[in-house]
Amino acid sequence: MTKIKYTQEQLNEAIRLHVRWLNGYPDGIRADFRNKDLSGLKFTDAILNKANFIKSDLTNCDFEESQLTHCKFQDANMKDSNFRYANFEFSNLDRASLISSDC
Repeated sequence: MTKIKYTQEQLNEAIRLHVRWLNGYPDGIRADFRNKDLSGLKFTDAILNKANFIKSDLTNCDFEESQLTHCKFQDANMKDSNFRYANFEFSNLDRASLISSDC
């Protein structure tokens, strides 16, 4: 199965809608990146608590200072990514690959 590739603009919009969802706005939408190709994108300072990244391709991404609590990262490919100062508290990273990532 081919993963759908996101652009930076699509990601930015998904983050904006997710923040609205977290804040209880009716037009907010929970971020579901399951099986998506997000490789090479910038998540810097993003607030994505409770987002779904199961089986996502997150290679070479920048998550510096992102809020990623209670997220699902099972089986995600997170190789060669920057997670400096990111908060993964209570997130599920089972079988996620973090090879050569900066955490």
